Amino acid sequence: MLSYSLSHLGMALTVLTLSAMPATAAKDNGKGRLLNPVKASGAPSCTARPDFLKETRTEISGGFAGLPKGQVLVARDAEMWVENTEGDRPVRLHSYQSFVRSRQSKILCGDVPEKFADRFSLIAPTLIDADSKQKIGHSLWQFQVIADREGLSAWNKKSPVMSKTGALDAFFLKDMKLAYRLYHIGDNEFELLVQKEADGMLQTLSVRYETVR
Repeated sequence: MLSYSLSHLGMALTVLTLSAMPATAAKDNGKGRLLNPVKASGAPSCTARPDFLKETRTEISGGFAGLPKGQVLVARDAEMWVENTEGDRPVRLHSYQSFVRSRQSKILCGDVPEKFADRFSLIAPTLIDADSKQKIGHSLWQFQVIADREGLSAWNKKSPVMSKTGALDAFFLKDMKLAYRLYHIGDNEFELLVQKEADGMLQTLSVRYETVR
């Protein structure tokens, strides 16, 4: 079952044209990209949860199967939020990845105990082919937030765990055992929320898309 946070969601998007679509979203090179680490001491403290965990929006009935037929959705940006649900030592991490503006990526804020080290990871598509023939296919990426002795960093790269075609519902619910919800947030704008809770840590990934056909 999804946690409380996935029942109160919403966000707006700006228009993404096909000409602005980065090659990495439509056809990934698979090499990945390691961001310059942001030292934990230099990252601002997380004073509140992200807006995408607070605002309301309209959920798409049927999940991926409920998306408009014949459409291709391309990721515009993504945010990842990590927080601990157990213990008295606060862990809060918030990262951002743009697929439009020079692939801008950064740690927005972070709070971790001294000598804390861990790696958090979620998988989501950066391209969703909702056409029944799936001539283009899906593209899955792995989104990671890392805390180690070097500081805080994000590492987002193409994932090889699934072929470019197939049912995303089965992949998330059966193969990966990840909770997810899809939302229609504006004209030709959609959002995917993926969530995982393990070992007292709650991870939530928001990926926002626009249709290109």
